[in-house]
Amino acid sequence: MIREAVRHADQLIAVDDGSTDETGEILRALAAASGGRVRVIAFPENRGKGAALLEAFRVALAEVRFDTLVTIDGDGQHRPADIPRLVAACRDGAALAVGERSLFFKMPLRSRVGNTLTSLLLSRLFPGCPNDTQSGFRAAERGFVERIAELVRGRRYETELRIL
Repeated sequence: MIREAVRHADQLIAVDDGSTDETGEILRALAAASGGRVRVIAFPENRGKGAALLEAFRVALAEVRFDTLVTIDGDGQHRPADIPRLVAACRDGAALAVGERSLFFKMPLRSRVGNTLTSLLLSRLFPGCPNDTQSGFRAAERGFVERIAELVRGRRYETELRIL
């Protein structure tokens, strides 16, 4: 995922959220081979997806020059080749663009159930809300990322819902 994503991004921040397998070593090796384009943030224990996202946002805002920030999960549910499409949506004026997963059946069961319920509720409250409310594949313009870092709190999967 990282090798493909870095083809479509100037800088990449990977978060090792307390992994207990070889993920940390693999990420550090990829970062070392990237010529400075990949940065790894490592938490000694799992803090949750929301905490990982928010820390990556803070690091990006402090250390990386960018107009658009893209998030993509490392679980293979999204195609890094679609990064330019999300970035284009932000360049066309969107503060936030959400890449919806087309292969719904590939989501873990708990994600399908939670995503379906959340999507139904939010679509009733907010017409035009993305169908895939829990998609980890998003692009946000810098000003929106600044507001997220300032206002959104969360440690787990609720963070992405709060961003919406």
